[in-house]
Amino acid sequence: MKYFIAMILGGVLLALTGCLAPPVDTNVLSGSIYWHGEVHVHGEMIIAPNAVLTIAPGTRVVFEPHSEPLTGTRKPHELRGSRMLVHGKIVAHGTPQKPIVFMAADPDAQPGSWGGIKIQDARSASFSYCEFSQATNALHSCRSWVSVEYSRFQNNKVAILFHDTEMLIERNLFRENGTAIYFLSGSPVICENKMTENDQGLVIADASGRYRIANNSFIDNRAYNVGLGERVRNTVDLRENYWGTTDASRVENKLFDGRHSLWSGQIVYRPMRSTPVKAPGLR
Repeated sequence: MKYFIAMILGGVLLALTGCLAPPVDTNVLSGSIYWHGEVHVHGEMIIAPNAVLTIAPGTRVVFEPHSEPLTGTRKPHELRGSRMLVHGKIVAHGTPQKPIVFMAADPDAQPGSWGGIKIQDARSASFSYCEFSQATNALHSCRSWVSVEYSRFQNNKVAILFHDTEMLIERNLFRENGTAIYFLSGSPVICENKMTENDQGLVIADASGRYRIANNSFIDNRAYNVGLGERVRNTVDLRENYWGTTDASRVENKLFDGRHSLWSGQIVYRPMRSTPVKAPGLR
């Protein structure tokens, strides 16, 4: 069985298909790229604007330990450690039997052991039946169109973070992350997901654009199920979601909004679902 590995070593991409192939240019990938088997990333791997990366079902993308000097110019949400930066197009469609796995090299590593996948000014990005674990920001999107469906996010600092993005997030499972979804700005559709046992479920920093957030299950997130940032002064429509209970006082105790902060708007959550979402994402 052919075994495929791609690694960045000292800025050089190496491809192994049973034996060491000649070095390929740098860590900037262009053209049509096809990954299968096991792919190792060390440092930053860039998918150029003209590139199309297709990842086959069952592929394991493994992010090796990578350290870099700390500077005083670090930007907010800047990724550290091994990571991918996507400017072109990425298609990662697994199957229920053969999910695509994005993980740290050490299966016992802590959240934040690799940077994440940043999708910036990209043509498009599509993920389905994928597993993401141990990242700082598993998926971070800016000024792009992104869809994420039927996937599982577990043990990441932040599972999905996005701003200025058209975002489809449907039928995913978010469990035991720091934050499941960080909605900075954009026009998302967030439906039929399950967010459970995270420190924070959904954080909304700016809800001034178009959005739809409905038919999700928010269950037993530790700090709160949904929290509003100080910039959100308007009413936020979160009707038709399931909150793990139909008791209003218990629901509101897990909502960080104008009920708890003078600086935030208020979440409208009724009418609410009386039953949880069925079988979202990977088990």
